[in-house]
Amino acid sequence: MKKKEFKTKEEEKSYRQGWSKIANKISLTRLLSAFLLIPIAKVFENLAGLGNVSAVAFSAAVLPTDAIDGFIAKNFNAKSLTGFMLDKFSDKLYFLFALILIAINYQMAFLILAGMELSIFGLSLVKGANGISYEASPVGRSKTVLLGLSILTAFLSMSIPELRTYAEYYNWSIKETLNGINLNGLTNTLFSFTFFMQGLTFIDYLGKENEMKSNKETEKKNPKEVLLEIKNSLIFIKNHHKTISDVDFFAEYQESETDVNKIKELVLKFEEDNMPK
Repeated sequence: MKKKEFKTKEEEKSYRQGWSKIANKISLTRLLSAFLLIPIAKVFENLAGLGNVSAVAFSAAVLPTDAIDGFIAKNFNAKSLTGFMLDKFSDKLYFLFALILIAINYQMAFLILAGMELSIFGLSLVKGANGISYEASPVGRSKTVLLGLSILTAFLSMSIPELRTYAEYYNWSIKETLNGINLNGLTNTLFSFTFFMQGLTFIDYLGKENEMKSNKETEKKNPKEVLLEIKNSLIFIKNHHKTISDVDFFAEYQESETDVNKIKELVLKFEEDNMPK
């Protein structure tokens, strides 16, 4: 994409902040959608026996938004820490609720993926006491795509019996075609590949954690100390959220350091440098 030219720095900042807000709203929509997935499926199941059809349609509309907000943030230089956190939370929560729904109605084996997603999410929170990682690895991105495809295929496979019932009742012309469709094999294959990639992602995540520990001597902390540091970090973010969310700050410092204490120093320095004279 051709780089846009600006007359003033303020014009550039306004442009990037505008696109950042759009990307954040898309991520926020996906976050809210995570909490709506199971209720919507249950409502359609009770009203029309189309709970799985509603789930696959809803997921097909929601999951691509992950690529859309990422495209906006990357190509319009609109990355922000707020956007990063929204994107992270919305992805994990939607996947978690979708996998739980599939495990209940289709295969309990999908709970394994749900557990691994929850584990990685928990590790990222604990890691927040020591450092922050802004970029997903190629393995992680590949896993995310495979997981999304697995979820859509599983919901679609679960939808076939519901569609067959309607096709038989209303004598639709596609009823013979539906009788010949069986997506269980494809679903199981995608699940196997996703499980493998999920394991690689987990190993990659632990490898990064060990690398960070080897590069910097850190004392072992008990759970109370870790929770206290997370609490202090959240308080700091609350008190300085405007600076941390600022696209200029994020663009300038996102690649410089991942250590939380260093980031806090940079936040305070950024605020001091940008105080009205």
